[in-house]
Amino acid sequence: MYLILYDISSEKVRSRIVKYLKNKGLLRLQKSIFAGNIKKIYIEEIIVESNQIISLETDSFIILKIDKDSFKTLKYFGQKINIHKYLKDSLIEVI
Repeated sequence: MYLILYDISSEKVRSRIVKYLKNKGLLRLQKSIFAGNIKKIYIEEIIVESNQIISLETDSFIILKIDKDSFKTLKYFGQKINIHKYLKDSLIEVI
């Protein structure tokens, strides 16, 4: 399971990244946070592609690998997110 977080100043570049991450099968948790249980090879592709898209001087891009048990402890509230689609035996608490 991976979390991808970013801070991108250009709306055009941000839109490209959003489209790219969605096409890789990642779930958008928030405007600048994606999550997904994808293969390491796809993460490597995302790293290469993102480095070519974003500005390394003004933008940031973070990829964090977490285990499913840690992801299941996630607590969230507000706009509903379909996280259960990625976890069969989810214990995620909606506040």
